[in-house]
Amino acid sequence: MTHASNAPRSLARLPGLVAAAIALASLALPASPAVAQEVDRPPFGVVEGMTGPDFTMMSLAGDPVTLSDLRDRPVLVNFWASWCPPCVDELPLLDRTAAELGDTVHVVLLNVGEPHELVAPFLSELGVGSAVVLRDAREEERPLPSGVVPSRAVAQVYQTFGLPTSLLLDEHGVIRARVSGPIDEPRMAALLQRVGVQER
Repeated sequence: MTHASNAPRSLARLPGLVAAAIALASLALPASPAVAQEVDRPPFGVVEGMTGPDFTMMSLAGDPVTLSDLRDRPVLVNFWASWCPPCVDELPLLDRTAAELGDTVHVVLLNVGEPHELVAPFLSELGVGSAVVLRDAREEERPLPSGVVPSRAVAQVYQTFGLPTSLLLDEHGVIRARVSGPIDEPRMAALLQRVGVQER
């Protein structure tokens, strides 16, 4: 499933996203103005209770997908890479969740830093095909479509210091859970309950 991006809305937020990524890389500043205003800085710049920073990336099919355009239902965003064994171990569960609950929750697999030529066949070999897959643009897709940002910029803004990292957002885009490490079936059920989704 892919969604067309809303260019004016996503573009309005992109300068802040890129600036936050640069700030995180060089100065270790928090990724969000809302966090910066807090007296006591939390351990992560993007935490439960705040709205997930918006971004636009490419789908596996080559269409721009904007996070805020998925707000018709809860969204589980999973940061992963093929070289990460725990990431690979949880991919079938994430994709099965997308297949079974696709009408009530979006499952987004955000590949960090790997080329499309690796990502597409890797997921095909695993039989992963139900989740929304986001990846970096291919060389022939450059210059980047309007508003699209690299995966590493998104990973920096979300401060994914290790993979896999998952964030569960409700239908309003508010982060309800942040998970460092792989998700198993009991944890998946508990996460979905936080946004009122029951497994089938």
